[in-house]
This record gives sequence, structure tokens and C-alpha cells, in this order.
Amino acid sequence: MLNISFNLSTVAQIISVKQDSTGDYIHIQDAVNSANNYDTVLIWPGTYYENVDLLGKSITLGSLALTTGDISYKYSTIIDGNKTGTCILIQEVENAVIYGLTLTNGSGYLRESLEDSVTYGGGIYVRLSNIEVNICVISKNWCNVTGGGILISESNLFISGTSIFNNQAYIGAGGLGFTSNSTVIFDSENRCNIYSNSSQSGCDIAANTKDNLPMDIFLDTCTVLNPGTFFCRSVDEEGYPVNDFFTFDILHQKIEPYDGDLYVNPISGNDTNSGITPDQPLKTIFYALSKIVEDSLNRNTIHLANGVYSDTANGEKFPLNVRSNVIMEGETMDGVIWDGRDSYRFLKGNILTSNYAFKKITMTRGRHKFHKDAGTFIFYLENSNIILDSITVQESVGFTVVANFIDCNNAVIKNSTFKNNRGGNSAVVAGLDFQNQENSYRFINCKFINNIPDYENTEFQGGGGLTLGGAPGNINYNNPTYLVNCLFVGNNNNALVSMGCPKPFIINC
Repeated sequence: MLNISFNLSTVAQIISVKQDSTGDYIHIQDAVNSANNYDTVLIWPGTYYENVDLLGKSITLGSLALTTGDISYKYSTIIDGNKTGTCILIQEVENAVIYGLTLTNGSGYLRESLEDSVTYGGGIYVRLSNIEVNICVISKNWCNVTGGGILISESNLFISGTSIFNNQAYIGAGGLGFTSNSTVIFDSENRCNIYSNSSQSGCDIAANTKDNLPMDIFLDTCTVLNPGTFFCRSVDEEGYPVNDFFTFDILHQKIEPYDGDLYVNPISGNDTNSGITPDQPLKTIFYALSKIVEDSLNRNTIHLANGVYSDTANGEKFPLNVRSNVIMEGETMDGVIWDGRDSYRFLKGNILTSNYAFKKITMTRGRHKFHKDAGTFIFYLENSNIILDSITVQESVGFTVVANFIDCNNAVIKNSTFKNNRGGNSAVVAGLDFQNQENSYRFINCKFINNIPDYENTEFQGGGGLTLGGAPGNINYNNPTYLVNCLFVGNNNNALVSMGCPKPFIINC
């Protein structure tokens, strides 16, 4: 446990917060403003629509669970971030305690001097601090970078009896994330629950292993008993998974994994169904990805019924975290519509994710809204044995690229159409200069139609069909690409660009 010791007999004062005006303050932030180090801000039940900043003070922030021992107060004492920032901001605090609160609807902390509109730590953002989080509920928070529930940055956390669930982070760590020079200690007696969080990398927990010690994770409940990198992902400085960084001691699982095909219907489905027959379909692709077993010998398929898949239509949680050895196949290409609503990217194939396929899906209005990256999907570093068959990518926007394949081997894209996209080239095949490997791509019976610049973007307008890019300055890089029976028409700027790699094999295009 961290060296944090707060108790009510040693605090300087207790500052009460009551919404009926019978306490010292009616707003939590006003109480924090008046507090000194080692004070306790004691919050009576109610929903407080605030984004609380501890202002660098070593204080205790808690519900009546602190004084009564009744932990049910954690459900009735709520800080609602109102989607205007993180629920609790803790920066440069020597010691702080958060006790017996529900934190919800946080949207993360907008760090100064960083790229516009990027947020961290949906429920709690901690930087350069030492904190305890005890018997809290952290749910339905969101941020567009990392740490949907909690982000720990260069800090130390002791966490006990806390539930972190149904949070989302766009880039990584849907539930709990921590960066280098951080320590997270889980209470092995009063265990936490971390489950059903979502992200394109590390749905429940994600960690940067640089300068961090290996972590023992004690949980009462996790999404599954044996979480792989889909759920809990630890990576080195280059983003490669470090598989022995986490050790798990988990008592219960929220989802029973299924080794077989699953069915999803965005209209008639329900994530409480079994999902194992078309008559009992699940509602969201994300839940199916959480439930399905990765079987390298006999790949399982997620079958998608016709309908619209989006955050508003069926509660879909884009971007999806791609799983190895899983096939995703739609009922019909024109009938299965993934709609990013000009806000979301659809897919991320993280490093060393391989042997997967996507078939008969239309992806429309994809946009990596928060970062200058791929607009629709990105398959990133050593994703091997990929098949995209009968995929339409349309009306999407990318800063430099709409669909991105980086250092992938044996990638086959066939019977697919990239049309009416804006910004970067509709598709890019690329290699990185620190990679020195042979990769191969085949585009067969594909169409690149009317992909144009993004005239609304004054910084980079882009536009074009397909770019084949190698590793700049790496003469050993080999990136053979085969284009067979492909059509390029109406693409502004360039229909086809080859640079930094061997000339493509072009057959009947």
C-alpha cells in the first residue's frame, strides 16, 4: 500500500457539501477551493454536475461512507462530469484519497500544450501524484486518448473495492491506463472489479511498461477469467506487447467465452442473448468480440445481420479492437452498414494481430476525428494473413489516409470499393524505416472511384486513390504489391502513387 494515511481524527477540518444548503457549501469545487492540506471534503448524497479539480491539495474527497461505514452511499453520491471534462482532476498532489463516490459522464482532461481536442482520463486524471481510490463506482466515462475510467500518469495509485465498467477510451485503456513511471497496487483483500470497458487497444487495462514494475492484478470480477491482450495490453516503447508484465488473480468473469461462431443483429439482437444462433443474436459487434474465442486452428466467425451499426443505432463501440484468428462476415455488403457518423474510426489491428478477415461490410462516414491518422481503419505493424473481401469504404475523411496498411504481410484486398472519400489517399500501403521485412499486398478486383481532397482542411487537402509507400531511405525494404483487375477513375491529384518501394505488378488495370 502507498504511504497514505488519512483518518478523521487527524484531519484539520471537515468541510461539508449539501445540496439543501444546510452544509458549508452546495458545490464540491467551492469546498475544495476553501480546503487546506489534510482536510476532508465530506459530500452528502446527491448528483453533483461538476468537474472537480483538487488544485494540488492533499485532501480526502468522500461520501458519508467515510463517517458511517455504510458503503451504499457510493451509489447515491455522484459526481457527474456532464461530458464537459474529467470528473476529478488530480495533479501534483502529495497524497489524496477518493472514497465512496460514483463518477460518471466524464469526458477527460484536455491537457494544455497538446494537440487540440485530445482528452485523457475520463473519470479520473492523475498526474505526478499519490492517491488512493476506495469503494468507488467509475462508469460511463469516456475520453478520446487513453484511460476511459482512470488514467495514471507518472503517479502512484492504491485501489481498493472499486468497480470500473462501461467506460470507453478511443485510443487505449478503456478502463484503467497508466504511463511510464507509474505504480498501481491492487488491494488483494477488498478486490476491485474491472469489466466491459472498450477501446481499440487494451479494452479493460493498458500499460506502458517503460520504467514500470510488473503488476499483480487482483480482481473479484474481470470481463473474462483469462484476459489476453484484447482485454489487458501491456506494451514496450515501440508498442510491442510484453506478455509477462501482468499476472492475474481473478475470481469471477462477466462474460463466458464461446469457442464457436456468433451472430449479431443490430435491430433484433440483445447482448444478454447467447449469440450462438441467428434466433438469439447479440446486439453489438463489440460484445461479440469480447465473447468469442481466438482459435488459431479453427477460426471462428462473427456473422453480422443486415442493418446499421453505430453508436446511436445499436450502441456500437467504435473503434473496434481487432482480434486474431476471427472472421467477421456480413449478410450482404450493401446491407451491413457501419456508420462512423463523421466521428469514429472503425478498426485498429494492433501490433502482431494476425490471421483475421472482414467480409461483406460497407463502412461509411468514418473519420479519425481526434487525431491526424487513418480515417477508417488502420492495420499496424506485422499484421499477417489479412483478408478484406467485398468491403466498401465510402464517404470517409482522413488527414493523410483513409485506410491504412502498415507493415502487413500477405494482405489480400479483393472485390472491394474505395469511393467518394476525402482527404488523404483512400488507401495506403506503407512501411516504416525501423522495419526490415518483406511484406506483400494483393488488390484484386478493386475499385478506387472519386476520392478527392478535403477542401475544408487548409493544412492538408490530400486526395487520390492508392499510395504504395516503402520505408524512406531503407534500400533493403521489400514491399511487393500486386494490382489485378483494378479500376481507378475520378481520383483527384493521383490515382496511383508508388514511392520508396519496388514498382507494383499491375495486371489488367
